[in-house]
Amino acid sequence: MGSKYRELADYDHALRLIVVGDYNTGKTTFINTYIRQDNTNTVYDPTIGIDFASRNIELGGGEIVKLACWDTSGQENFRSIVRSYYKDICGAFLVYDVTSRRSFANLLTWMNDIRRNASCKGHEHPILLLGTKIDVGRRQVPKEEVLRFADDNNLLYAETNALTGENLDLVVPQFAARILRGPGVERCKGIKHRMRAMEVEKDGISLQERSPPGEKTCCVVS
Repeated sequence: MGSKYRELADYDHALRLIVVGDYNTGKTTFINTYIRQDNTNTVYDPTIGIDFASRNIELGGGEIVKLACWDTSGQENFRSIVRSYYKDICGAFLVYDVTSRRSFANLLTWMNDIRRNASCKGHEHPILLLGTKIDVGRRQVPKEEVLRFADDNNLLYAETNALTGENLDLVVPQFAARILRGPGVERCKGIKHRMRAMEVEKDGISLQERSPPGEKTCCVVS
């Protein structure tokens, strides 16, 4: 009876991402609702320093992508700590609050930090600009102004209610695909590709390859 030597990977690519923006813009709500898929608690204390969360999503072609996200504090006294996490990312979520003119005005500073401090110079890390709190109804930043900013700086843009994750199931896979299809992607330190297993069929022997990122490949023989 034949058996196949097959891949056990739970994802094809792991993307190391960072979530940045001013404090109180909904970064942690986005992380918990969309990345952790947990909306049981809608009130969060400000992030102190750095937090981490991950989620697997499927792209249109069937590729499974792991989003490994650093959630960062938007407070000024943590800015130097946050800058150290720009190293070896492959992209960023840049978050502002559509009801806060201040958070929009500070986007250029955050964007320049991302591009200045990233250590991977061969890959221009895509940035997804997220406008949150569209449900609040006190908009201070016209959408047309944001679209011009996004176009001028080559950013993807989407608006969302971070509590519900509105629009994110559509735009985040597009963002991940842009990261993986961009020039210089093969040299980006923030992307880890799962090795594909060969398919071998042999009576009485089952080989299962395990090759998680950063670890050596090994086989289990039974």
